[in-house]
Amino acid sequence: MKLFITGGAGFIGYNFLLYWLQHNPEDTLTVYDKLTHVSNKKAIKQLTDEQPNVSLVIADILDYPTLKEAMIGHDLVIHFAAESHVDDSLLDPGLFMRVNGEGSLNVFHAALENKVSRVHYVSTDEVFGEFTGDLFTEKTPITPRNPYSAAKAGAGHMAMAYFNTYGLPVSISNAVNTYGPFQYPNKLIPKFIMNAITDKKLPVYGDGKQTREWLYVEDHCRGIDTIIKNGKPGERYILGSGVIKENIEIVQLILELAHKDETIIEHVEDRLGHDRSYQADSTRLRGLGWEPQVDFDTRFKETFEWYKNNYALWPEFENIHTSSN
Repeated sequence: MKLFITGGAGFIGYNFLLYWLQHNPEDTLTVYDKLTHVSNKKAIKQLTDEQPNVSLVIADILDYPTLKEAMIGHDLVIHFAAESHVDDSLLDPGLFMRVNGEGSLNVFHAALENKVSRVHYVSTDEVFGEFTGDLFTEKTPITPRNPYSAAKAGAGHMAMAYFNTYGLPVSISNAVNTYGPFQYPNKLIPKFIMNAITDKKLPVYGDGKQTREWLYVEDHCRGIDTIIKNGKPGERYILGSGVIKENIEIVQLILELAHKDETIIEHVEDRLGHDRSYQADSTRLRGLGWEPQVDFDTRFKETFEWYKNNYALWPEFENIHTSSN
């Protein structure tokens, strides 16, 4: 099978590449990625050098002619590519609408014109808005509360429009917060790990009691695999773990692993429109045979050690000096 993976040099996309190659070593994979500053440039170069069945197209999903041509002859398209940092979306919502909205439209239309057999769009539980007591399900109304989630929600609506109007065989996954290796250190867990091991402040929004549900990236990849193999086009599937943590709990875990005290915590003004909680129900996906298989505490410790030992994968962190034991 020939896979076309947008955003395959990003956090979840790159982990999915590794997962898929481990389980389907005979398949051919094309990574289509713009290679921004948050991409795993060193890792993807090493992978494509070592794996003859993995190729890289460095291009933008906003470049429709290049995208359409690169997609020719592929059986499966998995669409990861996105602008994903909520803080950045508050500063430049237009960029997020273009990349996550128009860019996703380009992916769906190129897949349609190339008669791709199967398409999967990777989205977020943030499109459901703020958790208010009822777990998010596939039937929960789409009520995004920030420019990032609004753009992702719009792309999801477009995916379903292409399914209903043109018969594009596309499915959607909405996952809770994902953690693990190869995530650029601008998100909560990798950023705070990097700050802690370099004796920098940990800027905690508000009281730090916002809650998030955490899913290990390998479980996320297995969930996507399950949807592709057992799910149906035209359907949405939620990936949740049941592991609920306050942000301040995550901070405390990092301080413990880094052997640092709370003096490096700095409470800062809360983000505009900051959702207090996300919690999801993945019953539908579990019905297809998927469930999380990893232990949070073990994987969190492994994630901490990974960043401690691999921060030089990103050029801007190559020359930092760590102080954790």
